Amino acid sequence: MIDDRYGLMGERVPPKEVGAHRRWHDDRGSGTIEFQGVLVVAALLIGAVVGSVVVFPEYTQAALCRITDVVGGGGDCAVDVTADGPPTDEQLQPPVCMLAQTSEGGGVGVDIGFVKLGADWGLQVTEFNDEYHARVTNGASGGVQAEAKGKGGVVDVSASASAELTYQHGDAWIVPRDEWPEFERNAKDYFDQSGWRWLGAGSWWGASEPRPPDVTSHEGGGRAQVAANAKVDRDIEAADPKRGGRITAAGASAQASGSVSVKRERNAQDDSVTWTYTMTGSASAEASVVVVGGSAQVSREGSLSVKRDASGALLEITFDTVARGGVSGTMGLDVELDKTGSGRHAAPHTTSPSFSGGRDSNDVVVTTTVLEITNENREFVEEWLAVRDGGFDAALPMSPVIPSSPSPEDAMLQELYERGKTSRNVYEATDTSSSAGVGVSAGVGGGFEVNGNTGTRQVAEAHFLGSPRANGERPFLPHTKCD
Repeated sequence: MIDDRYGLMGERVPPKEVGAHRRWHDDRGSGTIEFQGVLVVAALLIGAVVGSVVVFPEYTQAALCRITDVVGGGGDCAVDVTADGPPTDEQLQPPVCMLAQTSEGGGVGVDIGFVKLGADWGLQVTEFNDEYHARVTNGASGGVQAEAKGKGGVVDVSASASAELTYQHGDAWIVPRDEWPEFERNAKDYFDQSGWRWLGAGSWWGASEPRPPDVTSHEGGGRAQVAANAKVDRDIEAADPKRGGRITAAGASAQASGSVSVKRERNAQDDSVTWTYTMTGSASAEASVVVVGGSAQVSREGSLSVKRDASGALLEITFDTVARGGVSGTMGLDVELDKTGSGRHAAPHTTSPSFSGGRDSNDVVVTTTVLEITNENREFVEEWLAVRDGGFDAALPMSPVIPSSPSPEDAMLQELYERGKTSRNVYEATDTSSSAGVGVSAGVGGGFEVNGNTGTRQVAEAHFLGSPRANGERPFLPHTKCD
């Protein structure tokens, strides 16, 4: 638990700034300090959330008393009915809807013994009902890995585990819909070179930013993965007895992974700062015969975002979950080429070229609940966050936050029921991926891989939670902002 006398970045906080009135530093001139701070918070976040129960924790009696005070004190908590009456459907409909999204990216990975190093890039364009967001990212990762191998009859089996730390920088531009065509034309060269910037080719290409970014982000985190593999090999005959090889005739694999991250975003348009804490879990299984196969996968992501203005005043908090599951087709080829070189001290070694590709078309369900902060609830929400060190050690919502019913026993859920704006959108999603690499086994093993990916999202269904009905329930209604 972080001492309340200090901020997330380790700075001394004056007594009046602690807890409900905590302030956050301005972003100007923070540079290297901010980079280090994000990584420190990310490292702490890993220890705080791994193994935690992914449900809402119990809330304090003081917070529960706040709800009873609002409704008149004493007895069970009830819906906050003000002099103006409860919010209407129109007031509770989220004003913004993501209509579509396209993305592309890639990266490289290098393995040297038990060490993993990587670099990646991405370009994402998101269409909302009132504006476009274009975001360019560049990242790096480093970690360790271990593998154990065995053989059972004609089947080779292996198990592996890895852990990595990650960092990603992002620049984003927010563009009104009517200005997007011109902005896109002017920014095309800059976006086209983004895929080469992590190799230093941005300076060769020479395209400059279309204008200073509206949002700058720094994200640090960590991820871990375990996997099991089994394959049946078929020998490749060679004229040279010193040469030979094997091709994978059939194989199966399964893996599970998890990650945590913390991201700090600064919006230059209004000088606001948003911290987002995210946890992701996924699992997949795959089977293949020679070059064709299929895979099944499921993934779930939960995040909590806390937004503050330039003075540190709380503006809103957001709960997000993203769920996806389904099957997809894959293709690939895995070959091992054995060779014993000439010379007195020559030693045998194995070279393993490989390539793979896949296409995944399934639905993605995104559930978002936003609580706007007003003078009426600011102190209560600040208290809720202060108990969790500003959101740092809050259990993240891996299950969707859908406050459709009164929750008098849970102060925060009751507040979300009364004031929260919740949307649940289904997107038709298609993702393609490809990779090519080569591994070498000769003493200390190693390898190199290049990968690429593209993706699209198109809204198919969109709903939001309306106002409470006579039975106290908030029903899902069509989200007209998504039409």
